[in-house]
Amino acid sequence: MEVYDDVGRVGEKDVPYIRFSSKLQFISGEDVKVFEGDINVFLDPHATDVPLLGRDVLDQFVVLLDCRSSEVLLLYEKAKYTVSE
Repeated sequence: MEVYDDVGRVGEKDVPYIRFSSKLQFISGEDVKVFEGDINVFLDPHATDVPLLGRDVLDQFVVLLDCRSSEVLLLYEKAKYTVSE
């Protein structure tokens, strides 16, 4: 596996990482949504605080964040929902 070092962060250069192809599936009772692509994995666990599920994935859904019940709901755009007290 090849180690790359062509990215940096504020105050640092040459942050080492490896790249591999990955597939992420979201499965519901109606459909399956699949995201495929290369993922960069930084070898230093403190190199980045960017989550795996970035906007490239989350922009495909209606995202509801319920802090009281500690839930994040990802709904397809065609899904219907209501908010009530």
